[in-house]
Amino acid sequence: SSKDTTLLEVNKGRGKEAVKSMGIIPRFKGKLVHDCYAMYFNYPGKDIICNAHLQRELDYFCTTEKYVWAQKMKIYLYSLFLEVNYLKSFGETKRHHTEFKFIRKKYKKLLREAQAEMAGLFTKERKNEKVVNLYNRLKKYELEILSFAKNYEVPFTNNQIERDFRMSKVHLKISGCFRSESMARNWSLMRSFISTLKKRQLPVFESIKFLADPYQKAPIYSILGPPT
Repeated sequence: SSKDTTLLEVNKGRGKEAVKSMGIIPRFKGKLVHDCYAMYFNYPGKDIICNAHLQRELDYFCTTEKYVWAQKMKIYLYSLFLEVNYLKSFGETKRHHTEFKFIRKKYKKLLREAQAEMAGLFTKERKNEKVVNLYNRLKKYELEILSFAKNYEVPFTNNQIERDFRMSKVHLKISGCFRSESMARNWSLMRSFISTLKKRQLPVFESIKFLADPYQKAPIYSILGPPT
């Protein structure tokens, strides 16, 4: 998913075989915003970590587990997001490296507070605690998480794909499964087409009619080119 295109495909899993079948991510060299799933780091795109996923995890550990550092980190990241939106409203596109250095300094300070608060968890027996895993991710992928605060064109989250995928979840809840894999693929293709049309502000109904009869005069003819 991007700001002007959507592509949905059916696959039994979300692993390497699915990514290879789709054929986009292995060749994509732009900014890839994802949920920190380890597999994505093996592709050529520049990795950006979705902050919505981090916000949900931080929210759990500050409300349920009562970690003070998690509350501070959650507020800090969200305050940066609000600040970026404010600066973008004035047409700014990036932050000076000196200012970004200060942001990283405060981020590291919060991680040191986290380490102090969880001192008893950094042992061999408890190394797989979920809160420790979150801390390790925040530490390892610092630049991937803070990229949005340096380059304002980088999105804070990957909510774009969440929105594009919503109709698939609605279909699952209301209609359940498809009768055949071919019908599921047809549905995914049509959803991709409709979503892409809306993003490009093209007429949906007229464009679908054009698919049925490509030789008629259609609003998207000049964009798609003559039928082949």
